[in-house]
Amino acid sequence: MTTNTFELTGGCFCGQVRYAISAPLQAARCCHCSRCRKAFSGAGSAYAEVQAGSFRWLSGEAQLQHYVTQPGWGLCFCRHCG
Repeated sequence: MTTNTFELTGGCFCGQVRYAISAPLQAARCCHCSRCRKAFSGAGSAYAEVQAGSFRWLSGEAQLQHYVTQPGWGLCFCRHCG
């Protein structure tokens, strides 16, 4: 019997922050609200929900900068490469 596995890895541009997701992404969306356009200096942002328990940091969690624009809304990015 074959077991299917899924792992998606990613990180910041400079490589100091790395993460892994062990389950398929859910509910991928693009948002074009004014908050997303301003936060990403573009036409909007793309994002997806991650199944609870499937996200883990591989390295660099201490290198993250958090910016909360208002309760429940904010950004998280690498301190070194943005």
